[in-house]
Amino acid sequence: MDTLILVANFVLVSIVGWQAFETRRQAQGSHDQAAAVRNQTTADHERRKKQSTIEFYSNLRSSRMALQTEIDAALGHDVLRKSDVARLLDDEERGDAQALEIVRLLRHYFTGLESLATGVNMDVYCYSATRRLAGSHISEMFDQYKAFVLLSRQRKGKDSLYAELERLVDRMNSDRERDDRGQIEHS
Repeated sequence: MDTLILVANFVLVSIVGWQAFETRRQAQGSHDQAAAVRNQTTADHERRKKQSTIEFYSNLRSSRMALQTEIDAALGHDVLRKSDVARLLDDEERGDAQALEIVRLLRHYFTGLESLATGVNMDVYCYSATRRLAGSHISEMFDQYKAFVLLSRQRKGKDSLYAELERLVDRMNSDRERDDRGQIEHS
């Protein structure tokens, strides 16, 4: 009789153990499936983010090119000096038609880039796609017209004016310096 109870207990423990093992195995399979779905969803999100970045930049680029042509015709290709920008903004305040138009063009141009930069900084748009599409150009434009940005901030009393763009440019320049040292990051 003791042997029969012992065998019955052994069978019961074996069945419970097997059920626990099987439940754990099924749970692990569910966990693996959930991880695979999560990875697939993340990859799909990243592809869509890159696609929307490229589409937004393409739309921005067509309007920006027209503005760039007009700005270059009015100001040339040189880096604007602070004194030139001060004179331009003074002329704008006095209502000079040409200065009003140039400042309007610059503001329109930088507002478009600020929108892109805000999206990138908020991780709505893809940083690596933006950097590859236009990183050098955005940095060069910001550097060329930095005096305009700084004096506009000062005169309007808005430290946040084009701050997202400046933050993006600083990040791209920092990454470019790191890449130049041979520490290239790929997306």
